[in-house]
Amino acid sequence: MPRHPLADVLAAEPGVIERRSQFGHPVAFWVHGREVAHFEGDDVLELRLTRPVVRAERAALRGDPRFTLRPSASDWVELRVAPGDQADAADALAWFRRAVAAHRPT
Repeated sequence: MPRHPLADVLAAEPGVIERRSQFGHPVAFWVHGREVAHFEGDDVLELRLTRPVVRAERAALRGDPRFTLRPSASDWVELRVAPGDQADAADALAWFRRAVAAHRPT
C-alpha cells in the first residue's frame, strides 16, 4: 500500500514517533510509548483520543458524519478523510494534535 499523503505531516509533529502499529498496520504514530493513530485504508484515520476526550467531545464527534465512534467506552474513533480534500486534512491534523496532547506526559 502506498504511503498516505498525511503520514509525513503527522510524523513531523513534535514528540511523535513513526513505527509499525501494534495492530498490524505498517505505519502508526506513537507518543510516550502509546500508539495514538494509524491509517485504515486510503480514507480513514483511526485516532486514540482517550476516553476523557471522547466523553468531552461526544456531541461534536456524533454530529460530524465523518466520525465513527466505537461501541462502549473505547478511546479510539475513526475519522474519514476524503483523499485530496484540504479541509478534511486540516481537520484530521487538528484531531491528531488532540490525540497527541492527550498522551503527552503531564
